[in-house]
Parts: sequence; structure tokens; C-alpha cells
Amino acid sequence: SGEGVMTKFPKGSEWWKWDYHVHTPASWKYDDKSENAFQKIADAINASDCAAFGINDYLTIDGYLKIQSMVKKPVFPVVEFRMTNVLVDKNTGSGPKLNVHLFFSNEAVLVAKIQAFLMALQFDDYHGNKRNLTSEEIIDFGKQVLPGKSDLECLRLAALEKINFDFNAVLKVLREKGLKDKCLIILPYDEYGGIDGINPKDDGLYKSGLIKLADIIGSSSQKEREYFLGQSTRYSKEEFELWVGKPKPIIK
Repeated sequence: SGEGVMTKFPKGSEWWKWDYHVHTPASWKYDDKSENAFQKIADAINASDCAAFGINDYLTIDGYLKIQSMVKKPVFPVVEFRMTNVLVDKNTGSGPKLNVHLFFSNEAVLVAKIQAFLMALQFDDYHGNKRNLTSEEIIDFGKQVLPGKSDLECLRLAALEKINFDFNAVLKVLREKGLKDKCLIILPYDEYGGIDGINPKDDGLYKSGLIKLADIIGSSSQKEREYFLGQSTRYSKEEFELWVGKPKPIIK
């Protein structure tokens, strides 16, 4: 209620420092595999001046589930995806695959829904077969990536490194599982896997479509900040509404 908010924040609106991009050993690319790796992360979180954290792993919330009881500060499940959508740069003619982060609410009742959402996603293996994001399917795909290997964790991480999804297909499952209104879509812009390099002349509709689907844009550029907040004098209000839709916060 409004009265409850005013009691908790008597000054009104306040700025809080958050860090939404904390990886754990649950991610495929995490160098520290020691037994106390999670404890090191928890200690760093507890000692930080940030008020809250997003535990941001590739295709899983296992790291979030493990660390949430080890920290004194609020943490949120964030899932990072590498998409099949390749970003062809306007200058080089090639580029990386689109990266997207889904920042979920940390309500306990949503954990099962987020896990169901992840397991409902389908990816293609090397034989063209559709696979679901279950532990068994991930390990089985890992055996294609690393033939002859038997270490399960090694197979899991190798598979996670290669698994990609179609952006629109992910959003479709997100809506079907009733999670679209329980997460924020964070889209990198002038960062790795970002969409800045897409040529607006050739793929302007595609680029604009991605931007409109995003809740938050990943950038640290003052120029992009002004643009996505609708403050740039280079474009009219009509152009801004056509290309961006509504003002969007910028996070780095």
C-alpha cells in the first residue's frame, strides 16, 4: 500500500546500487571450481556496498538457489541466454550471437515456474533433433560436444556453452508459463552480444522490434542514455515512438 511504502521510505524515492550480473560455478564459463567457490561469492556479496544482486548464470537458476541462503542481502534469479539470432555488424559483415538476460522476481512461489519454463525450452542438437533443457538432455548433448568424455560436470558445461535459442521462441514460452510480467528483459546494446551494430538501413524493423521488446538496455554511453530516454534532440518525438516505443532505463 502507499502508506506502507511511505513508512518504509519516508524520504520518498531513493537510489540504490544493484549488481545484476554475478556469475557462479553453475555457469559454463566460470574459472573457480574450488569447493569454497560459492562461499567466496557469498562473502563478496555480504561485504559489498550494493543493496541487492542478480545471480546471473547461463540457462539455469541453480547458482541462485544455492547462494540465496548464504547471503544477507536480497538476491534475484537472472538467466542469461545466447540466442541463435546472429548480429551481423553494419561495419564488418559478421558478429556475435545475441545475448539476452531475463531478470526474474525473487518470489519463492516462482522458483518452480522458472524451472518449468527452462525445461520447456527446446534447442537443436548436432543431429537436428529437438532437445529440452533437462539435466538428462543436457548431458546427452554434452556427449555429442565431447565424444568419449564421461565426467558429468564436464559434459554439462560443454553442452551449456553450445546451446542457443531463438529469441522469439523464448519469449513465447515465457508468456505461456505466465512469467512475462514477472521478469525484466535486459538487452545489451553497445556491449558484447549487443544490437548496436545491426544496420538500421537493412534491418531497421528487426532492430526496432528487439528494442521494443526490451525493458532495460545495456549500455554506459551518454549518447545512448539520452536516446533511449527520449531526450536526444536528433530525433523527433514521432521517430522515437516509432523506433523505441517508450523511454527505457540504461544499465551498465
